[in-house]
Amino acid sequence: MVGVPTINIPVKEGKEVKLRFAEALHKGSFYTENYRSAHSTDYYLPSKSGVAKYTPTFTFHGFRYIEVSGFDHSKVPVKDWIVANVQHSDVALYNNFSSANPKLNKLFENINWGLRGNFFDIPLDCPQRDERLGWTGDANAFIAPSMYMADVYGFWSAYLKSLREEQTEDGFVPLYVPFVKWINWTSSGWGDAATILPWELYMMTGDKKILKDSYPSMKAWIDYHESQAKDNLSSMMTFGDWLQPYPEKEGKGANRGDTDFSLISTAFFARSVELTKKTALELGFNKDAKRLASKHKELAKAFRSEFFDSNLNVVKGKETQTAYLLALAFNLLPDNEVKVAQAKLVSLLEASNTHLRTGFLGTPLLANVLQEAGRTDLVYALLFKETYPSWFYSINNGATTTWERWNSYSIEDGFNPQGMNSLNHYAYGTISRWFYEGILGVKPESPGFQKAVISPQLTSQLGFAEGAIPTPSGTIDVSWTMINGGFDVSVTIPFNTTAKFVPPAHFKVEHAARHNGEKLKQWKSLPTGQYQFRVTHDVNDEGAAL
Repeated sequence: MVGVPTINIPVKEGKEVKLRFAEALHKGSFYTENYRSAHSTDYYLPSKSGVAKYTPTFTFHGFRYIEVSGFDHSKVPVKDWIVANVQHSDVALYNNFSSANPKLNKLFENINWGLRGNFFDIPLDCPQRDERLGWTGDANAFIAPSMYMADVYGFWSAYLKSLREEQTEDGFVPLYVPFVKWINWTSSGWGDAATILPWELYMMTGDKKILKDSYPSMKAWIDYHESQAKDNLSSMMTFGDWLQPYPEKEGKGANRGDTDFSLISTAFFARSVELTKKTALELGFNKDAKRLASKHKELAKAFRSEFFDSNLNVVKGKETQTAYLLALAFNLLPDNEVKVAQAKLVSLLEASNTHLRTGFLGTPLLANVLQEAGRTDLVYALLFKETYPSWFYSINNGATTTWERWNSYSIEDGFNPQGMNSLNHYAYGTISRWFYEGILGVKPESPGFQKAVISPQLTSQLGFAEGAIPTPSGTIDVSWTMINGGFDVSVTIPFNTTAKFVPPAHFKVEHAARHNGEKLKQWKSLPTGQYQFRVTHDVNDEGAAL
């Protein structure tokens, strides 16, 4: 959690009380190494003996445990001596997803706590150590999931305004916002927050003002990208696929993953161009849109020819899951090669025994790319994986928030020896986006969900799931339950919203009706109302057995 304690403890006049904080214990050890140079300690000097009540001000801590010393040792300690006050920005959490899988529910709870603790005036990368900065890369990964999980549009709008204020005249976007002198270069996949954040906010809300306010910033970032490229290939610095598991590199370079840096930077250049083009179209800047569309084609062509051979094998850097995820998610391949790239990605997953090998850049793309490939079964395999690296691995090792590293801690080996080892880091909580867009299956077909697509990704591995997707017009409610031979799906569509129901790959609609029992003749354009669907396996589909 994040916040401060209130102490109500017996003290002796002039004897200093000290409060130390830690995120974890290991075999009785009070673990503070990951705080690095942050003391994370409060002191209280009693002016008289008796019971002292005190709450620290002008500070906050990220912690799970508190160590108290200096109290009146003639008294026996009790837990009531301390109350922990949870603090965060004034945002409402929706608590709007649940399922039949206890570990999946625990993962959602952990991501919720990670959001709560790191949304403290700005989106922190971690709330406890000597850093607590508004890193743009983490923001890119988590902005859409957080919009599903909490009322945070105002929070993100304020952060985006700060980003625009920190952006320099040549379009440079710092690694973290607000900026303090520490790391003075920018990174692809991080600075692209200038284009990613406003577009994600627009798609979730339909509020064009966020695009109008950000459009000059988006174009300036494109110009800065251009300054770092030659012949449509980018040489912009990058943190890479940060904290990818099992890197071949060693030393500090291991943190940056094995995906070629130029491949990453060129892909994000293209992505920012594509989002700025879409923004130009929304705002009516058609000449800009035409120019940017042409630029995206040039970048995609250069990307394809520079980083892959004729058989779509990676020829620069290691062949990684993230290399194919970027190519597929950012529309950088000809249509006739998409299935080849999907097959390459699947083969890499199979070679790793269906374990992810992705860091901060690849992980946010993984679930949707696999769903688009018709391989929801692999998403569930990754999501329910118990061993490292996986989301459930942290839960099996006692996590109550999401970690910075896939292996921050294990019961067997203790803490990761790396100094950078936050146990409350929201970036890998990006998977919660798929809880809404995949498991429940709701995506905006038009900005603000005025038109929505509902395609719940059903699986025999999960007997039940339900949730509420917030939209400007109200909530879209979806629940589904496994029955003999298929699934029953319930859907509620709010006012001013039209939805299209699409059975997932390998399934078909057996029966569809309004809540009152009236049978539906079509489900491609459903108005406001409540609906029931019976969805069964498509026996004519070879891939139907999930």
